[in-house]
Amino acid sequence: MSKSGIRRRYEAFQERISEACERTGRSTDSVRLMAVSKQQPDAKITEALDAGIRCFGENRVQELVRRWPATLDADGDCLDSGVRRKDVHVSLIGHLQRNKAAQVSGFVDSIESIDNPRTVDALVSRLSTQAPMDVLVQINTSGEKSKFGLAEDEKEIFELVDLLCSVDALRPRGVMTVAPFVDDERAIRGCFQSLRAWYEKIGREYTIDLWDTISMGMSGDFEIAVEEGSTEVRIGTGIFGERTP
Repeated sequence: MSKSGIRRRYEAFQERISEACERTGRSTDSVRLMAVSKQQPDAKITEALDAGIRCFGENRVQELVRRWPATLDADGDCLDSGVRRKDVHVSLIGHLQRNKAAQVSGFVDSIESIDNPRTVDALVSRLSTQAPMDVLVQINTSGEKSKFGLAEDEKEIFELVDLLCSVDALRPRGVMTVAPFVDDERAIRGCFQSLRAWYEKIGREYTIDLWDTISMGMSGDFEIAVEEGSTEVRIGTGIFGERTP
């Protein structure tokens, strides 16, 4: 039986990630590949599930809550493909507005785009009776005004981490960034090096039970990200093909 296009592309990215790990002496299973399903039709999600993909990233709250069931841990809660929802990890990787926190809280396993104390407060009010949700601190290491994330300011970053560590409803796991969309490898590498430095600095400053995630790298720069220490890369059109307009 021939492999689907999504399966072939997914496996090709896995191979390139392994090669990047080998170049830097890392374990080939030290990087998670997240399939970013933004603006993709449901049929492609089913194809991805059939291909064995179990980690998905969504950018838009409205699309996320339409696509994924609300119950995260019920054995009988299956997707159309027959895969149990509890076996699939869905993360919000796009910007989360405070007024959308109530919508998203029951549909995701983690949120990678935490950059505002007010959003934390809104989430906590919805999650206080649930198991802790994993979150990442988004840091804008490119300095571009068009990108979300905290500025590289120690006071602001530490204040947000302080807040995350003080609440039971959220569990900080690491940091996330988006590099600039440029051909300058040195600029891209510098952004990734900065994020890893923040990850290490926060890890030294705080005692956090599970501090293990550096989410950086997309289709055009993921190999550089892996070389600079990424533990999770986010690939969209490279796996699914062009997005639906």
